[in-house]
Amino acid sequence: MLDKKKVLFVDSSGNMRFTMKSMLRSLGIDHLETLAPTAALLSHIQHQPYDFIIISHNDSDKVTGIQLLEEARYQGILPESTAWVLLVSDTSRDLIVHAIDSYPDDIITKPFSAQELKRRLDALDARQIALKPIWHQLRLQNVKEALNLCDHFEPANPYYCAAQLLKGRILMAHRRYFQAARVFSRVYTQYHRREAVIMQAFCLLQEREYDQALELLGELICQNPLLLAAYDMVIKIEMARGDYFKARYILQQTTTLSPYNVLRYQRLGYCAYLGQEWEIAEPALNKAINLGKGSVYESKGPFLQLVDVGRCKVESGTANWQEVEKEVDLALKKASRFFPKDPLLPAESAFMRGNFYRGAKQPKLAEKYHDEAQVLADEQGVQLDQLDIWQQPGETPMRWLQNVPSDPSILLTNPKIDTYLQHGCHAYESGHLGKAMQYFTQILREQPDHTDALLNAAQLYLEAIRDSSYQRDKRLQMARQFLRTVEKSRLEASQQERLDYLKQVADLQLEEYPQGSLGELLWEAV
Repeated sequence: MLDKKKVLFVDSSGNMRFTMKSMLRSLGIDHLETLAPTAALLSHIQHQPYDFIIISHNDSDKVTGIQLLEEARYQGILPESTAWVLLVSDTSRDLIVHAIDSYPDDIITKPFSAQELKRRLDALDARQIALKPIWHQLRLQNVKEALNLCDHFEPANPYYCAAQLLKGRILMAHRRYFQAARVFSRVYTQYHRREAVIMQAFCLLQEREYDQALELLGELICQNPLLLAAYDMVIKIEMARGDYFKARYILQQTTTLSPYNVLRYQRLGYCAYLGQEWEIAEPALNKAINLGKGSVYESKGPFLQLVDVGRCKVESGTANWQEVEKEVDLALKKASRFFPKDPLLPAESAFMRGNFYRGAKQPKLAEKYHDEAQVLADEQGVQLDQLDIWQQPGETPMRWLQNVPSDPSILLTNPKIDTYLQHGCHAYESGHLGKAMQYFTQILREQPDHTDALLNAAQLYLEAIRDSSYQRDKRLQMARQFLRTVEKSRLEASQQERLDYLKQVADLQLEEYPQGSLGELLWEAV
């Protein structure tokens, strides 16, 4: 199948491009292009439907393979139909961990044989072919059909796991976080896919189930101490909880494990600043500046933040203002040199310099620069009080949520209902049927035609009829009423199957009712 694939190979060495061209030709690949890594490469990629993009990473290149991957992900130009393969010759832990951070589809270490390359490309191609119908429906924005296709894979299918992960991603993109978390939990239980736990934790974070998410991540990190994506998710949770001390502590661990990630150093400086740990914030921001040069994450923020850290040091009495003044001058000069076209930077620089002199108890200098900042801000039509240099640092766009279109018809607009469904199912699984019924009843008060809640409530009534003589006739009447309401709705396959089964049970004589649970409750239909 490789003979019909379109491949781009990127390397700065002409000899390597020639060698790889010969190797790929030997695998039957005729639709082949080789290029050197340049800043204009991504623009070229956007307009070419490649099946594989194979990129060499060389630290000596002006634009490295990892930088290209980072920028492609940042700009959202990583189509799911294209597999990105990163070639590395340096197998040091620092580089491999940094490479994983850029989320390639595969990493191959040099040297490698043609047979090894073919094996890797065949595996990626087979996965792409298996999921192609789902992505086709997503491109057409037929999200419900895409979800149905995800469930058409039988557990014995080698790509069942990939299809379920994609199903979870689709649910997550539509804010159905509890449903997605349930899918990811099953995937991890059956296949031990680490990314499933990280995505499950993200879903729990969105629903503020912090303790449950941290417990999952803690177990994952114990088993995989170099899995930085898990640490990153812990940091997100601790910052969401407002525990910047813990977030800072974990960030120091991650920057030790992977010393090349710009965003982690930016976040470390931010958390250390909030914790008034200037001795940590300052070197972290300097590191972020050095690593950020030429990358998509290069920002004026760390320069201005260094000035504010200097102000804090002077105000706290831990540094002499005249010594720190030199550092402030240097930081602002660098910012001006690196971002000469930023229209707001002159006003921000003057404002931060004024704040510094105010902290240094130099009122005349403070007034001078604040007045200058006001004039510059007026020229740009902004208010000085709108200048916030300590905004939370940006994040790498999550590939899980990229390329998944939004369908308003299944977008979760009432998060409480999803929460009630989750709690109701958990209560049922724990044997608390009365509590479960309370949750489903609450859903029906807010949305009387909610199909999953109607079916679940009907099931609970039928089980109660079997297990207790109390109000049997009334409970049977309620169960049948719920089932009749469901019959009027347009149903998913799982809902129709459950409806048919519950109707059969409701028509049985009491002594014929099946024992035990009548089935797993529903809460994943959209």
